[in-house]
Amino acid sequence: MTEEEIIAFLERIRQEVTTTPNLVRILTTTNISILNIGLYAGSRLDSEASKPFLQFLIDTNPSALLWQKGDYGDDHYPINIISSHPQVCTLMPWIATNHQWVLDHENIVDKPPLFVLIRLLQSSTERGIAEIIRQFIDIYPL
Repeated sequence: MTEEEIIAFLERIRQEVTTTPNLVRILTTTNISILNIGLYAGSRLDSEASKPFLQFLIDTNPSALLWQKGDYGDDHYPINIISSHPQVCTLMPWIATNHQWVLDHENIVDKPPLFVLIRLLQSSTERGIAEIIRQFIDIYPL
């Protein structure tokens, strides 16, 4: 898909969720939510292009951040997917500000998103991740 097609796809999802809010609470038979789909598509865009859409989905159903995708272990909670991907980790300070309870949830105590962000910093060549971590820690200190 081209960037334009992805943006159109995400806008279509936004329209459908606005019309039928319960869509954000539905999982496929393989435990994939609309948030997972949005993260997959959003990770292929510039973070500023996908951020408003992902914030919309999270605000609509923040508990989806804790829905484990399939039987793949802790790495497949959307909150950990967000904190491990350079294109969408920019959401972490916003999540810490608006949905802090997610970061305190027992499902992710063994693998805090801050540790995932630090691992991303060590493995990524993306610029700006250190600043995202600093902003995150300023909002949500350990």
